[in-house]
This record gives sequence, C-alpha cells and structure tokens, in this order.
Amino acid sequence: MTEPRKAGKLGMIPKPLPEDLGLLSTYLVNPLGTPPASLTWPAAMSSCGMLGNDRFGDCTWAGAIHLRMLCAAIAGEVETFPTDSDTINGYLAFTHGQDSGCVEADVLRLWQTKGMFGNKLAGFAPLDIGDTDELKSATALFGGTYIGIKVPANASAQFEAHQAWHLDDTSADDQIEGGHCVVKCGYYLDSVWGKVWGVLTWGAVQLVTEEWLAKNLLEDWAPLTSEFIAAKPGLIDVPALQADIAKLAA
Repeated sequence: MTEPRKAGKLGMIPKPLPEDLGLLSTYLVNPLGTPPASLTWPAAMSSCGMLGNDRFGDCTWAGAIHLRMLCAAIAGEVETFPTDSDTINGYLAFTHGQDSGCVEADVLRLWQTKGMFGNKLAGFAPLDIGDTDELKSATALFGGTYIGIKVPANASAQFEAHQAWHLDDTSADDQIEGGHCVVKCGYYLDSVWGKVWGVLTWGAVQLVTEEWLAKNLLEDWAPLTSEFIAAKPGLIDVPALQADIAKLAA
C-alpha cells in the first residue's frame, strides 16, 4: 500500500545571486569531472522528516538539515540531527519570530560563519543552472546540492498523488505559488517519467522530470564541508572562495 503524503509549506525567498560571489567554476583549480550516468540515494532518505515544514515556511532550514542527513547516510555515519522543534525555533530566531521565509544565500552564510546547530560549512558557491553536466557532477561530488525552485499550482497535488513533478501542459504549469528550498540527491532514467532528478522535500524523496526542473530551477548551491575539502585537496581554491564569502558578511 502506498503511504499517504501531504504537501508542506513554501518559504524560499528568490533573490539574485550575490554580486561578490562567483560561480563554483570561478574557484575550481581542476574540473569536476564527467558525471556518472546515474546517481541513486540511500533508501533511508525516503523518510527524512518534515522538520516543521508542514506548519512553517522553514524549508531553507529543513533543507540544510536534510542535506546533512543525506551526506551522513552516504558516508554511513550515525549522527543525531535537530528535531522538528529545534528546526522551527532556529528558523524563527533567524527571522525575528516571523514566518516570513528566508533567502538561501543568507542561510548558507549563517551556516558557514556562525554554524547551524553546532555544524559549520567551510564554504559554498552557486552552480551554473544552465549546465546540466555541472549540476550532475556537483550532486555526485558533494553528496547533494541545496536548490531553490519555483513551485507551480499543480505541484502539491502531484506530490500527494506520488507523481513526479512534471509539466502537464495546462495553465497550472505557469501559476507560480512561491519559492521552495529542496535538496537534490540524485538522478536516473525512470521507466515512467523518463529522465528525472530526486529531491528531498516535505519528508520524502520527490521525483522531478528534467523538463520541469529546467523550467523552475532558480538557484543551485554546492555546499563545502571541511571533510570534503580534506578529501579533495587541490580541487577548489578555498581561500579565494572564503575571501569572497567574507565580503557578503561585511
């Protein structure tokens, strides 16, 4: 029996990329490499928890924690993660008590400078959303990416019906209800939907057709953990990246 699913809230505030921060390619010392033909995600991510996103527009905070969960599952590490209450309280403290949503770059900057729930990033950089190979390579290399999307009017119904987010060639495709933060965790060729991405949102893995994502993707961020930098020395000019991130906080 298929488990019922309930769509949650939106809460990603779209904003142009910071002018002082270059695309990830700006900081690459060596190329990312050819992406694998397909990339699957750990089965445990099929039930990753709402983290308050059923009641609040805290998707940018839930996304950060889902990304941590994904990376830990890929590495086979056992960690304790923030609860729904922890996530909601952190989000509301950041927004001064208002359920107003967040800009992804602001959340990433907090995560890199002050940390979130005791965890800090070493850096972050946006990807070229028009370069599918780069998006796939980065998803495989970093374990997942942190993305912002436009959400059309039919997305909630498709999610609850266990359908991939797809274009249905109706006016609903262009009726945008708001912005949403999700975590990209893999991609493959599906027998029903064709070429799809997998994203973590609203406590589950949601399939997304390539055409849908190409239409609705607004931003895609590569997170850099200290563990990744230690494992891939010489791939990224980390000092240059961190220097540019520091300009954002000035």
